[in-house]
Amino acid sequence: MVFSMKKRIIALFLVVVLSVMMLPVIASAENAETEHFDEALYAADVDDSGGLGISEEHVECCYGLNSESGDGLLIQSNAALIEGFSENLAFQSGSVLTEQIVYERIMAMKPSYPEGMPFTNETHIYMWRGGNNPYAIGLGCVAFAFIMSDAAFGDLQARVHYDINDIKIGDILRINNQTHSVIVIGRDSRGITIAEGNYNRSVHWGRTITWTRLQQIFNYAQTRYPPPASPFRDVSEDVTAFPAILWSYNNSIVTGTNDGRFLPKDNMTRDQYALVLWRYMGRPSPGAGRTFVDVPATDIAFNAISWASANGIVTGRGDSFLPKDNMTRAEMVLMMHRVSRLYGKNLSFDPNALNHFADREQIVPAAREAMLWGVTHGLITGRGSNLLPNDPVTREQVVLILYRYVHGIGA
Repeated sequence: MVFSMKKRIIALFLVVVLSVMMLPVIASAENAETEHFDEALYAADVDDSGGLGISEEHVECCYGLNSESGDGLLIQSNAALIEGFSENLAFQSGSVLTEQIVYERIMAMKPSYPEGMPFTNETHIYMWRGGNNPYAIGLGCVAFAFIMSDAAFGDLQARVHYDINDIKIGDILRINNQTHSVIVIGRDSRGITIAEGNYNRSVHWGRTITWTRLQQIFNYAQTRYPPPASPFRDVSEDVTAFPAILWSYNNSIVTGTNDGRFLPKDNMTRDQYALVLWRYMGRPSPGAGRTFVDVPATDIAFNAISWASANGIVTGRGDSFLPKDNMTRAEMVLMMHRVSRLYGKNLSFDPNALNHFADREQIVPAAREAMLWGVTHGLITGRGSNLLPNDPVTREQVVLILYRYVHGIGA
């Protein structure tokens, strides 16, 4: 899409907020209590059960757009507030960024964005410096979170993660079926404290969400803290699958080779995938599964394959399992679907989910419902107009799809 001259002009002035900010973090448990959980506020404004805040009426759906799809919107949004651009953001990319610093920078923005300031989808639109992951332009609550984040993190790029236990001050959380975005300004053993725009159509500082409630409404987080170092010499921290690979490594699901490689582009075999699912499910007892002539009891995947066979997750082909054959994309999703059925997870699907894939007829009948389910819930997305059901699946694809599952319908 060719950007119009008007868009370019707007984009030039479209802010990336400045000024320093953010939080008195975990320096001590005592500080965390007093600085981030004002007791009167906690008692009066705590979300521990229903909806966002007191009721669903407090917020309206806010949107994020990628830079291309947002082009026309920026041109047409005459009511949008275009923030003033400035280059004196007090941030040095080489400095150590702590949650304390982030908190102080965010709180320094409060005089400019005071409690009750009107802030809606109609009044505020903002393109941030955090990149296009998953979007670069925000309206309403998204715009507010982006402004606060830019003030704290400058030009650091954002990455998405799904680990509620890794939420930090300054992270942007997408919550409530992806209708609302908030920025974290505090956390302790009880929950998190947030700041948000488009809450009662205005700015609101200090709402608390308990950890229990957050588990129910959390979709994902955008963080701009540098990622942890990769445990593998052939996987860099900036690849899309890195959070999934790191999660897999930390949970001993796919641990890599003895010489420190993950081999992300290698195809995953049938025995390896059975092992992945078995480890993810907590290494359950093998049970009385079938024995296959090509899987001896000494095989590293023997218990995993026995468990999968005993529970109807795999069936084999005759007396053989064909452990070294490559897993296909359809086989992978079919096995995940069977695991979900076994453990009572969500099996709903959109019957039209495959309609836009040109190669949908290549899906074998036995895997069709599973593929409908996988596409419906965003586990598998295809490439362009093709789903490629019979293509082999790589090791990085397996952990990425399992990571989506774990932090989605498998939660």
